[in-house]
Amino acid sequence: MKRLGIVGIAWCMTVPAAAIGDKYTQDVSLLPDACRTFVATYYGDTPVAHIEIDRVLCWDTGYEVILTDGTNIEFTSSGEWKDIEGERAVPADLIPGFIRKYVQAHYKAETVRSIEKERRAYSIELSNGLELTFNHKGKLIEVD
Repeated sequence: MKRLGIVGIAWCMTVPAAAIGDKYTQDVSLLPDACRTFVATYYGDTPVAHIEIDRVLCWDTGYEVILTDGTNIEFTSSGEWKDIEGERAVPADLIPGFIRKYVQAHYKAETVRSIEKERRAYSIELSNGLELTFNHKGKLIEVD
């Protein structure tokens, strides 16, 4: 019974902390320097529509930047991009060379519309809707 009480107290303390949750803003100065630099470098011509600052259980923060053209960029707490989606092509400098070469060789008429960095892979979506997943060594591992 004592354990149940301790678990209950821990749960009551954790749930409100988790509920701190998201903050929405247009204030770019609330982003880490790395995020601000990234947006200015690759999307400086497109204004920021809004920013979502997502706090997860008080110790991890994610950032989602939505631009006025609909481009959505997700960043880790350290400011590293992890997901980019939009109607326009992802800037070529952000796409690993092995993926650029593969797309150029096999889907020359298509552009990369989204890219996601996963723990052990990169997933991209082409302008024709085809999704490709590559491991970090450059091997194509899935086509969907």
